[in-house]
Amino acid sequence: MTRRAREKQELRFKILEAARELFAAGGEEAVTLRAVAEKIEYSATTIYLHFADKDALLGELCATDFLAFSRMFKLAERVNDPIERLRKLSAAYVDFGLQNPAHYRLMFLPSAPSAKSSAQPGAARGAAISANLAPTTDQDAVKAGPYDFLYTAVFKAMAAGCFKPEHQDVAGIAQLIWGGLHGVLSLHFVRAKYPAIAWKPIGTSTEAMIDCLLDGLTNDGRRPVGSPR
Repeated sequence: MTRRAREKQELRFKILEAARELFAAGGEEAVTLRAVAEKIEYSATTIYLHFADKDALLGELCATDFLAFSRMFKLAERVNDPIERLRKLSAAYVDFGLQNPAHYRLMFLPSAPSAKSSAQPGAARGAAISANLAPTTDQDAVKAGPYDFLYTAVFKAMAAGCFKPEHQDVAGIAQLIWGGLHGVLSLHFVRAKYPAIAWKPIGTSTEAMIDCLLDGLTNDGRRPVGSPR
């Protein structure tokens, strides 16, 4: 890589990091190309050389964050035991949110729009989110998005006979696990707004949620049908 190309890449990274910090501090409305330029002490014209508009900037930010998210899932996916794999994937989901709160908020917790703003993400950001969260329906065309890792792990556990007879809907189970984990994380991020509640430590809550989900869905907490106790 030439020096010029390296400097261009470094500037692009600075732009993305500044946008993420602005989002974390003030929500989507706080992210403007002018605000990003001021934060990194460049002219707004320089930002436009890298991103056509705010939507393009947020779209790439989402895509970048989903890629980092998927890398964590790939590590957890290496576990051989189907239920332990689900447990590791669940823990990786929570760990990503706790370690990267600004990333998680941008991906899954968009700020409430004001009367002047749209309730829907722009085309670029919406495309980035949809591309990484689209339901998997064909096991031969599994994509490397977070939902796909979870769906595939549930599919494999289902094939191994790990789930109770009344729980045989792969998509339903994947979404139930996702919903439980997202709920605990979301409450963790807004807990400061409810100081009267004696919140349990996030580690305790997430471990309990994972245990409750897997124990409730699987045979004897983890055993395939017909396996010895």
